[in-house]
Amino acid sequence: MLETLFRKRFFVVHLALSAVLAFLLARTATALASRVLIAKVLATTDESARPPGDVRGLQRTGVLRDFVAAANANIFEGRREVVIDEPGSGKETPVDTGEWWNAPKSSLRLRLVGTTVFSEMRYSLASIVDEAQGGSPAGLYAINDCVGVDTSRLSPDEAKLVDKPPPCNKVGDAAIVRRIEPEKVYILNVADSRLEYLALNEPPGQGDAPPLSRADKPEEKPAGDGKDIGDGITKTGEHSYGVPRSAVDGALNNLSELATQARIVPAFEGGKPVGFKLFSIKPGSLYSKIGLQNGDVINRINGFEMSSPEKGLEVYQKLKDSSNITVDVKRRGKPMTLDYSIQ
Repeated sequence: MLETLFRKRFFVVHLALSAVLAFLLARTATALASRVLIAKVLATTDESARPPGDVRGLQRTGVLRDFVAAANANIFEGRREVVIDEPGSGKETPVDTGEWWNAPKSSLRLRLVGTTVFSEMRYSLASIVDEAQGGSPAGLYAINDCVGVDTSRLSPDEAKLVDKPPPCNKVGDAAIVRRIEPEKVYILNVADSRLEYLALNEPPGQGDAPPLSRADKPEEKPAGDGKDIGDGITKTGEHSYGVPRSAVDGALNNLSELATQARIVPAFEGGKPVGFKLFSIKPGSLYSKIGLQNGDVINRINGFEMSSPEKGLEVYQKLKDSSNITVDVKRRGKPMTLDYSIQ
């Protein structure tokens, strides 16, 4: 189910770590989990409401899969014709021109500030700032289509996970995210109908990006006391930390900023997922304040394996109100445990 939901919209492990770490590596889970739940809604939607010919979300059903295979094989040797819309029959859809590896630097005033990359790109996230909006907060984006969600079919606990639309591919009216890599994001420039790229730590283009619609504008950060994320965290032992609840709440309210503080990617051993690896951790960031180091692999949180998004959701549900968190990591090949007391 989670895999299906990611396909529709997306996000987790962008962070799963708290009620520090658990909430960060678990909110990541919340994001990815929200996609899963959205897919669940879409999969159970009344098919009569689906536009003619729209089979998205049904590709995994046995009957349709067999039908598609038969159609592709053309077993009756029918003559295939390309369907061409009549002029004026609908709004023209921008088409990618060229290949992504030949894409030029984007002329749009968009700045890439961070990425979270997974082996399956539909899970990946990009944090992008629209400089045309006068320094507005970064927004989180994915390659998945933006789809409305009816939460009436979800349980109250599930509905809480999708109270906000998860990241999708529309960057206002300016661009559509097509591909996310560790150092670059490839977008479709809607105005020019061409593929372009945004590079990490490079200045934005000089063109005028169409303004973000109200629905697509990132949330303004809540007014605070000016403290950095993670202020108040104290080291109480060699591998133990005291974490104020306010630090946890501040982290969850600033996910876009957290996305710029470290990179998180899946970790594998023997071809099997074993957790999430962190690197490019910024000095003074929340990650460094809770004792994480570059190269650390998060294996377990309170004994729960972090080997999949499903596990991230499980961690979030069971630890969201916990006051004590243990995180098992592998550092330079050796296992160790970090302890957190949420105060």
